[in-house]
Amino acid sequence: MDKKIISKHIKSQKPLNKNGSELTLHKDLEQLVKDLSKEHELNAQMDQQEIEHALTKVNENIDQTERSAETPVYNISGKRTYSFLYLLAASLLIVAIGTLWLFSSVVYQAPLGQKLSFELPDGSQVELNSGSELRHNRLFGHSNRTLTMQGEIFFNVVKNEMPFIINASNGIVEVTGTSFNVRAWDTSYKEDVMVSVLSGSVRLTNKGKTDSVNLRAGEVGEVSHIDDAVSEPAIFIPERVLAWRSGNLSFYNQPLVQIFRELERTFNVKITYSEAEIGSTNLTTYYSRPDSIEQILNDISTVKGLTFTRTANGYHISMK
Repeated sequence: MDKKIISKHIKSQKPLNKNGSELTLHKDLEQLVKDLSKEHELNAQMDQQEIEHALTKVNENIDQTERSAETPVYNISGKRTYSFLYLLAASLLIVAIGTLWLFSSVVYQAPLGQKLSFELPDGSQVELNSGSELRHNRLFGHSNRTLTMQGEIFFNVVKNEMPFIINASNGIVEVTGTSFNVRAWDTSYKEDVMVSVLSGSVRLTNKGKTDSVNLRAGEVGEVSHIDDAVSEPAIFIPERVLAWRSGNLSFYNQPLVQIFRELERTFNVKITYSEAEIGSTNLTTYYSRPDSIEQILNDISTVKGLTFTRTANGYHISMK
């Protein structure tokens, strides 16, 4: 028995008198045993509660530890999944942008009133007349030598096994190494595609590839804007055809509408006229490095019986 419990119990009992009987002592001892039993049961109960409480705490700690161990695994897995998806998306985006960049066009434009000269990636030299445009993709000179043009351009092509191909309105020009002039204005007023070869040889084909002609140095060929027919080779005078390269203007039996469009591009002005027959009248003339459009319009008006007036952004032509 626990000495503390017995001592506590004895102190709580009243002392026996001299006349106390044996029965009284027996009862006291019996009560002491009962009390001790209760104390023991209570302690046992308390111990059991403490054990259960401790076990509960241990189980909670185990559960918490398991949860703590499991959580990072799922998080890490999720992060890895997201990281992979982001990486894949970024890679696809880079490939798409790279592809678009490779096949995007490089565009060269000669502003109105100006000319533009430069060297292509393959080393070929080009000169753009005012208002002309030339374009190619970024693989030009590597996997192809194909261009698209609008306007009037002089080409001096370096020799190469890779064919040099020009898409010009409704005509296709193909060479390997030569120099030539291409006129292909595809605007509101359409003109025939005209190719004038200065050196080497050129093959001129219509867009539908149903008709073609081989041109040699000194020859000119055309593709009709009306029926796509390819003309037979003819002789041309370089000084007339290539006058624009020297800053000159040369018109040989050309309709006024075509001459007016040339003047618009050269001087960056707008020319209008009232009567349709004005534009259909033909004219042959030549100007060496002209610096005044009004002098040209005055000459044309005098020869053709016309008059011109200045407008807000150009000139208007009318019959007298």
